[in-house]
Amino acid sequence: MNYIAKLKPIPPEVEPLSEQRILHLLGTAEKAGELARRWGEDEQRAVLAGLYHDLSRDWGDEKSCRYSLEQNLAVDEIELASGTGLLHGPISAHLANKLYNICDSEILTAIRYHTTCWQSVDRLGAILIIADMVEENRGKYFLKKQQELLKKKNLFDILIELLIWKEEYLHRIKINPHNRQLEALKELQERRNLDC
Repeated sequence: MNYIAKLKPIPPEVEPLSEQRILHLLGTAEKAGELARRWGEDEQRAVLAGLYHDLSRDWGDEKSCRYSLEQNLAVDEIELASGTGLLHGPISAHLANKLYNICDSEILTAIRYHTTCWQSVDRLGAILIIADMVEENRGKYFLKKQQELLKKKNLFDILIELLIWKEEYLHRIKINPHNRQLEALKELQERRNLDC
């Protein structure tokens, strides 16, 4: 599938978008499609979520905060304080809708919350979060993590492990995870316990 044709030409509103970021978007789209096939989800929708999930990731904190406020995006104080780190999810969802005509609410929700997850995360959202973290352009450490994670048979078990790993990583670099991430992890673990 020619993913680049769905991305380019890059609208000026998205700039800057580095070549490395474009490679990551393409890699995430490919991995999301692969994971969707594995778990019986719509491949095209997963590809689109992967392709547009980081449209504003290369923006600086000032531009991200300004855009969020100017566009009246529904973001909280923690997201605003984090700058681009957490704001790129809601901004990228907004850009995907505005510039690429993505109207599918599940795709937009997956993009919007891929940085933190959310309590009622669905299969598409789980696929995007996982694809974002394990696509091949992430580097050797992530590739090792990918190989470990993708051995699991249950999509949400992979997501749980990934969220635990992300929480540990954030604590190591002295950043508190967003409450939404902690709540999502708790709910996913409770769901898993009920399924056993």
